[in-house]
Amino acid sequence: MDDFVELANKAKERGMKIILDGVFNHVSDDSIYFDRYGKHMTKGKPLGAYQYWSRVYDLMNEKGLTQQEAEKQVQDYFKSIGITDFHYKDWFKIENRKVDVGTKNEHYAYEGWWGFDSMPVIQALNGSEYKVESWAEEVIDGEDANARFWLRQGSNGWRLDVANEVSDETWQHFRKAVKEEGDNVIIGEIWDDASRYLLGDMYDSVMNYRFRAAALDYLMNKKMLKTQWKF
Repeated sequence: MDDFVELANKAKERGMKIILDGVFNHVSDDSIYFDRYGKHMTKGKPLGAYQYWSRVYDLMNEKGLTQQEAEKQVQDYFKSIGITDFHYKDWFKIENRKVDVGTKNEHYAYEGWWGFDSMPVIQALNGSEYKVESWAEEVIDGEDANARFWLRQGSNGWRLDVANEVSDETWQHFRKAVKEEGDNVIIGEIWDDASRYLLGDMYDSVMNYRFRAAALDYLMNKKMLKTQWKF
């Protein structure tokens, strides 16, 4: 963290701005939030979602327990070794159904970004990630949310990865939090018509890949349609 703060301060001295690339749609399967491989089970730290649900489903499938009974056993076990926070279990939808059975990649099913199981997707309840309360509090607009934290360390805004794959409701709350921290910019990664995102309640700007594609085609003497110049 000290290195980042120093970087931010040096950039400010030179009149430069630091915009962080924020991925709010998915995480790594090896992250502390998901922990598919069980690397982050540490006393006093939250338990990853996959470690929670895979153990629950194992008990249900192997011992015939109900989900309620299995969850109690899992929680009792982890509490006995000093792990008492299970809120990451709510961030992802992990199913009691295995895929890639019989291979090294056998695992309980969950949604991965564009089908990649290395990138589990944050679940959207009734169409919105923001309705996952602990995620919204920790990541989007809680008092010490990630969206606020990095701005307080000296960054000047966010560039939002796969922004169209996160709900409008989430971005509306995100914008409010980011602007409360100062004059910080929000840039969305949108590949097509971004009009609805630029009405003052979500992003300040977008990446404008449509213009980039048209400019590159022009410079490379490719045939263009006049409709490609309508932005």
